[in-house]
Amino acid sequence: MFREQILKRIREKTFLMAERELVCRDGEIIPTLIQAKPNMDERGEIIGIRCIFTNISVQKRAEEQLKESNHLLMMILDGICDPLIILDRNMGILMMNRAAEIYTGRAGSQCIGQKCHKIFKSISRPCAGCCVGQVFGSGRKKQYERAGLMNTDALERVTVYPIREKGYHNWAAIVRVADITLEQQMRSEERRVGKECRSR
Repeated sequence: MFREQILKRIREKTFLMAERELVCRDGEIIPTLIQAKPNMDERGEIIGIRCIFTNISVQKRAEEQLKESNHLLMMILDGICDPLIILDRNMGILMMNRAAEIYTGRAGSQCIGQKCHKIFKSISRPCAGCCVGQVFGSGRKKQYERAGLMNTDALERVTVYPIREKGYHNWAAIVRVADITLEQQMRSEERRVGKECRSR
């Protein structure tokens, strides 16, 4: 605590708290949050420092577990070929998988926290036909087809799934985009061949 730069910050009252690892007598290392406040005499000179040491081992373990869970979740999402975008109730992007980054041509880090319609279409309102708001309202999955958002020559099937915490309102939605251009072309071809067969 008495290293010169820390003492200077304590004297200026700009040192509020810091994380340090403390070593116990038995060699165990404990992550600790240190809060410090100077004790001054009547002349304003530092005569001591009051410190509070808080063991933050539990919080650190929880942070590590959360990081591992997030990493596992991203591995699962990135393993899905279709673009997946997770939105909050205000249409803000919470998460995107790798397929969504390729689909939009944007890194997920550039998009997190941005409104999806603003970042993908540069418009101030949700895209025409968007049913994400309805999903938040009803809590039910919705599905629709549209011309491709990024490639208007494509045909896409958009499925929106609500995410709900047990006993709570819908707080997020997963938007899954599937390119069904080839599927539609095959259907059209089957119908054409079927008509030809019936007319013979």
